[in-house]
Amino acid sequence: MSVRIDCPGHCPVILTTKNLKDFRAMRLKERGIDLMHPDRFLSMLFAQNVIRVAAAFREFRESLKSGDGASAVLARLAKDGQVMTAMMLAAAADAGDITL
Repeated sequence: MSVRIDCPGHCPVILTTKNLKDFRAMRLKERGIDLMHPDRFLSMLFAQNVIRVAAAFREFRESLKSGDGASAVLARLAKDGQVMTAMMLAAAADAGDITL
């Protein structure tokens, strides 16, 4: 899925990694690249287009051989460090705004 993300105040290229400590953010910024944790990036995507992010999550979950339900996949997502994203998806699903 290709996504256009609007990130006011950010460079047009965003490098997402949990390994933030091994990159020099200022050096990357000088080259037009922002450094961002995946949870922050996914949360920004979610805020911009809840339906598309939920659809991508659902497609991913349905493609898993394990057949795990949404709550199990959200728990793994949170355990992996994408806590905000998992919480936002769960809250929207609980409110009935999306289907996971």
